[in-house]
Amino acid sequence: MSYEYSHSSAPVRECKNVEFGILSPDEIRQMSFVKIEHDQLYENDKRPKVGGLADPRMGCVDRSERHFGHIELAQPVYHIGFIKTVKKILECVCHRCARFRLLPDDQRYKKLQHVKDKFSFSWNYAKSKLVCEYPDCETQLLPLRRIGKDIFYLPRDKKANRIQLSASDAREILERITDETCRLIGLNPENARPKWMIITVLPVPPPCVRPSVSMDHTGKGEDDLTHMLNNIVRFTLEVNVTNYMDNEVFGVDQSLQKGGRPIESISARLKGKEGRIRGNMMGKRVDFCARSVITGDPYISIEEVGVPKSIAINLTFPETVNALNIEKMQKLVNNSPNYPGARFYFSGVDGKRFGLKKVKIKPRVKIGDILKKHMIDGDYVIFNRQPTLHKMSMMAHHAKVMDYSTFRLNVNVTASYNADFDGDEMNLHMPVQQTTRAELETLMTVSKNLMSSQASKPVNALVQDALCGIRKMTERDVFISKHDLMNMVLWIKDFDGILPQPAIVKPLPLWTGKQIISMILPRIDLKGYHYLHAEKKEAFEKKTSSFAEKHEFEKLSPWDTNVLIDDGELISGIICKKTVGASAGGIVHIIYNDYGSCAARDFMDNAAQVVNYWLLHHGFSVDTQKHIQKTIQKQCEKGRIIPRGSLSIDETKENNIQDFLAKARDISGKLANESLPKFNNIKQMVEAGSKGSILNICQISANVGQQIVDGKRIPWGFKYRTLPSFSIFDDSPESRGFVMNSFITGLTPQELFFHAMGGREGLIDTAVKTAETGYIQRRLVKALEDLIIKYDGTVRNSRNDLFQFYYGEDGFDGNAIERQTFPTMLLPDFEFERDYYNSNLEKSEWIVLQLDRKFLRDTMRIPEDNWPLPLNIKRMITRAGNDNPSMLFGILVQSLLSSRQVIERWKLNKEAFSWLLAKIEEKYYRGLIHPGESVRHSAIEGVDQRS
Repeated sequence: MSYEYSHSSAPVRECKNVEFGILSPDEIRQMSFVKIEHDQLYENDKRPKVGGLADPRMGCVDRSERHFGHIELAQPVYHIGFIKTVKKILECVCHRCARFRLLPDDQRYKKLQHVKDKFSFSWNYAKSKLVCEYPDCETQLLPLRRIGKDIFYLPRDKKANRIQLSASDAREILERITDETCRLIGLNPENARPKWMIITVLPVPPPCVRPSVSMDHTGKGEDDLTHMLNNIVRFTLEVNVTNYMDNEVFGVDQSLQKGGRPIESISARLKGKEGRIRGNMMGKRVDFCARSVITGDPYISIEEVGVPKSIAINLTFPETVNALNIEKMQKLVNNSPNYPGARFYFSGVDGKRFGLKKVKIKPRVKIGDILKKHMIDGDYVIFNRQPTLHKMSMMAHHAKVMDYSTFRLNVNVTASYNADFDGDEMNLHMPVQQTTRAELETLMTVSKNLMSSQASKPVNALVQDALCGIRKMTERDVFISKHDLMNMVLWIKDFDGILPQPAIVKPLPLWTGKQIISMILPRIDLKGYHYLHAEKKEAFEKKTSSFAEKHEFEKLSPWDTNVLIDDGELISGIICKKTVGASAGGIVHIIYNDYGSCAARDFMDNAAQVVNYWLLHHGFSVDTQKHIQKTIQKQCEKGRIIPRGSLSIDETKENNIQDFLAKARDISGKLANESLPKFNNIKQMVEAGSKGSILNICQISANVGQQIVDGKRIPWGFKYRTLPSFSIFDDSPESRGFVMNSFITGLTPQELFFHAMGGREGLIDTAVKTAETGYIQRRLVKALEDLIIKYDGTVRNSRNDLFQFYYGEDGFDGNAIERQTFPTMLLPDFEFERDYYNSNLEKSEWIVLQLDRKFLRDTMRIPEDNWPLPLNIKRMITRAGNDNPSMLFGILVQSLLSSRQVIERWKLNKEAFSWLLAKIEEKYYRGLIHPGESVRHSAIEGVDQRS
């Protein structure tokens, strides 16, 4: 067994805290191996100079012995990293008696617990005190100001010159600060005395930090730090010390090389994305990874990723040989170096490594050997696309080894990665431990991350071909023959072999598309609406005034826009993006909540495979027939403007023109959409929600519309015109960026130029906003990275500061929340009494229901009767009756499970009622947020809209 760290006889202790301090001059001298006194690096015979910056006592670049040296400065120098703190400390103490300006008995100060809070309060209070409050001192003090690397006194007379406070004078003040005063300020006198913030002894790093570079046997090129240290030894200037530590201080001249490039200081090497902290410690280059272009593959599961065989051969997993797998491991060894095989194996006796690439006689593996086998189908891998904005940007997939050289990804899982197939590249990481595999399987699989806690809805669902196809397939006039049905059920995973009765028996048995979808659905209940339901309902209500007909429309729409699923059977309705897309309360959401993540994954896989097969044989393509609205073009050509009196003439004119042209485009789009036949495929894609919008239909078939730059029409450029092809002072819509042609008819050269101007502005805005929002997101992550859920339900940080009493003020996991309706809130009084009052039962229940109803009506800010809660009780009651198996939450349970409702409406027996209560309790506790959960990304996702 290998160990990552060597054994130690020191007892194991729990680390309670970590305290950082400042090296004192004495400590720097003690850890130093050499005092640097010479500015010469090498002797005349090329040997390192003793007492120089290349002194061999500090070690070599390629050796393990590496030691610091030190330089004794002639005068104290401000440390540029501590100069702000030094200024604040000087503003906290009297410069004569060096005592704390704030009296220690101040009650506000005594309430502070954290060191940072004490220091901030002390500085904010004491900097305005310009008179020492101690009776034996009462010194008049001057305010301080820092400029670059220097600190100045500001005289009371504004006309007088500033007085510089030298580092020697500042150190003299700081030396007289007592241990008690240090503690009052918030500093530990043992590890961070204020006087140590001013440099008198400068540590010199060993050569491994500043390595020399050989230059074609002509000499050595020294590191920037070596040049700076040489200047410090030679000149001992304050500016050299400052630039050695930070070469980007405002107001200080930069140190440059001979070629004019700024010298890279210590600060530049530590900070930033490429610095030591972020570039080498927080993020590192890793092994066992691969990167390639992604392409779509509709025939693999959403939980699979296609891996090229060349990558699978190079990415290996160490598997230990045991009695159960020894024969399998021997076959892999015998097949090496061909795929599937292994690259190496390690002896279980002495740990020696043996390669299998060029071995003619294959060795016999023994129990205890470790075999580095090739990646095979079913291995867990991590798949990631940058930028990694949330946890759904890095998920675990099953590897599926395939030919060719690109990663293959199911299109229905691209939404979480924000990926497309126009050249995107993604990263793949291969775990090398069984424990890592177990974590991937338990926490990081695609099915476990289908839900987004940001909006409490699925992040992945059916898209594009599958979404468009399922809409066409569930129309009323779609019928499927027995031959096609038999081929389609082959794509259903875990098909039980039971076929539904055909909808039409004679002359040929035919099944509807709705029946095929019902074969894929689990036993769920759903009532929803199609994308066009509101529009069709409004048109229907205009035609009829009968209340009965309007009420009947909600049950059965002539346009089949009422989606009803009862016990897994699709009764009516055309399925579209609203019901099977990534929407709250849709099919994927309900399956995930009621049957778990694996059932939701299987539904998405089965639906996509079956629908894609049907769509492939049914056919779907877009023609280029022209649907140009000549009436709209004539209206655009008139372009009359009605002035507005509240603005200037030019502003009024511009506003009216923009409003008119925008309205013209909207009307043309509406007319173009209405003129398209029902079976137009572009229109079907828009109605399915798979691609496009009404605006796209308008631009394809009517006109592209007004192009906007900086929120205005195309402005006049040189000589009062937009392009040389227009006359001077031409203010017609065409010359100011209105594109009358559609994409079918084609744009004129002038219209193409204006269209490119509008598109370019969008590209620039996207690039700029991406950088800005990315930096905002990073700062939010770093600020909130230590927020976790404690076992008492509170949200706290690493300092145990309380942020929330309950996560989200309700304690529920965002992934488990579903919007619920309160049936009593909007009921009229007579209906409320009719449905809930029962004279044969106790009046206490009736009183509780009345108080709950009053509470809801008094506290709800908006007149809605729905609220996000962790389970759908109404759907569970239905299942309990069929299968026999916080304050708002309590109100919902009380209103749905009141005595009269249980007896008369739901008709639950005692067994079903007991099962239901146990299920509600189980789901409730499952819906609570887990202790130990890091909630920073859930909070940030709600702010960062890019995710």
